[in-house]
Amino acid sequence: MRARAGLPRQWAPTATACAEAARDAALAGLTVTSPARLLELFVGHVVQAMEAGAVRMSEELDAIEDRILDGAGADDTGPLAPIRRRAVRLRRQVAGLGAVFHRLEAETDDDGDALPEAVMTMAARVVQRIDSLDRDMGVLAERSRLLQDEIAGRTAAQTNRQLFTLSILTSLFLPPTLVTGVFGMNSKGLFLADFENGSTIALGIGALSSLAVFLVIRRLGVAGRRG
Repeated sequence: MRARAGLPRQWAPTATACAEAARDAALAGLTVTSPARLLELFVGHVVQAMEAGAVRMSEELDAIEDRILDGAGADDTGPLAPIRRRAVRLRRQVAGLGAVFHRLEAETDDDGDALPEAVMTMAARVVQRIDSLDRDMGVLAERSRLLQDEIAGRTAAQTNRQLFTLSILTSLFLPPTLVTGVFGMNSKGLFLADFENGSTIALGIGALSSLAVFLVIRRLGVAGRRG
C-alpha cells in the first residue's frame, strides 16, 4: 500500500505502510544517522497514522454531537458503536506500543549493557508523543460513551412519554369498556333492556364515565406529569 504525504491510505497503521513511508522520506532526502533515528522514524509514522485516525474519529463525534443537540437522529446509536469500537482498539495498540518504549526508557546505567544516550533520548521523545496520543484516545472513548448515554437517556425519556400517553388513553377507555361489557351480557333483567333508547343511554353513561376519569386525572395533576 503506497503512502502519501507520510501517511498510509487508511487511518489504521500497518507495518508495511509505515516502513514504506519511512523509505519514501529517506529517498526524499531525509538523513538517517543512526539505528535509533531509523526506529524513531518508523514509530513516528505509526503514531502519525494513529493521530490521523484520532482526528477523523473526533470529527465524526463532532458531527454526531451536533445532530444530537439539533434533535436530528437523537435516538440513533448506530454511528457511535463503530467509532467507540475503533477508539478502544486503537487505544489498545497505543498502550502496547507505549509499554515497549516505557520499558526502553526505564533502562538505567546500572545495567551491564546500558543503552546509548541517543537511544534513551529517542525513547523519551517517543514516550511523550505516545502518552499524548493515549490521552487523546481516552478522551475519544469517553466522549463516545457519554454520547451513547445521552442518546440512551433521550430514548428512555421519549419511551416514558409514549407510555404515559398510552396509560392516560387506557384509563380513559377503561370505564366505557366496562359499561359496554355490562350491557353486552345476555341475561334477564338487564338494566335499560326494555327502553327504546337504551343503547343511547348506555353510550352516554360510557362517555360520562370517561369524562369523570379525565376530571379525576386533571384533579390529581397526573396529566401534567410527563417523564
